[in-house]
Amino acid sequence: MYIDKVVGSSKLMMVGAVVALGGLVVACGDEVEPMEQGNVSLSWEVSPKGCEDSGVKEVEVTLENSYYDYRERFLCGKGQAELGGVYPGNYRLNVSGFDKSAQVTFAAAQKSVTVRGAKIETVGHVRLTAKPASVEVAWLFDNGRVCGANEVDQIDLIVYDDKGYEVASSTFTCNDGSGVVKGLPAGKYLVAASAQVSGKTAFEGQSEVELDRGEAGQVDVKIKRK
Repeated sequence: MYIDKVVGSSKLMMVGAVVALGGLVVACGDEVEPMEQGNVSLSWEVSPKGCEDSGVKEVEVTLENSYYDYRERFLCGKGQAELGGVYPGNYRLNVSGFDKSAQVTFAAAQKSVTVRGAKIETVGHVRLTAKPASVEVAWLFDNGRVCGANEVDQIDLIVYDDKGYEVASSTFTCNDGSGVVKGLPAGKYLVAASAQVSGKTAFEGQSEVELDRGEAGQVDVKIKRK
């Protein structure tokens, strides 16, 4: 069994909080007793083609709240896991799939889990699906002038897929210099940027970008006067 437990960020995280908020139970006088810890079990699948065909090598299971952070990685093909030694409390459960380059390419929807002392909390089966990509778009004017000098307050971004379909659009403050468009499937895209002056499109430009699953890409767009 392959387990890579991040000890430093799990059971040793915020020792002061452990003592004050659940790691120890105060009994009579100054005597203290350790609180019984619980376990969390779950199983997973990578949809729709499974671990190998989807390129998922490892699955990381994370339990975290304001005080504790438990993380363990397992070979994806194992298909199930159990995290032990978890302090009682309410946690956010995240399950992520990593490819051979250690990039998160698949993920499951976040769940809430309540852990009780000396008990096994069974989460059940979770399904990992392809994680959307994002792209940070930086814009600049071809005349070398800044937003105010070009009388531009906002930049409109539209993302088209390789078939010409509009898949996302956002508006950003021009002086920010860049904006992030999220929720994009893997693929090739055309990013179009435009700016209006006095209610009419006065500047525009385009750039192409290709994104993989879960990738945070970047692209520059030079916009010029129409």
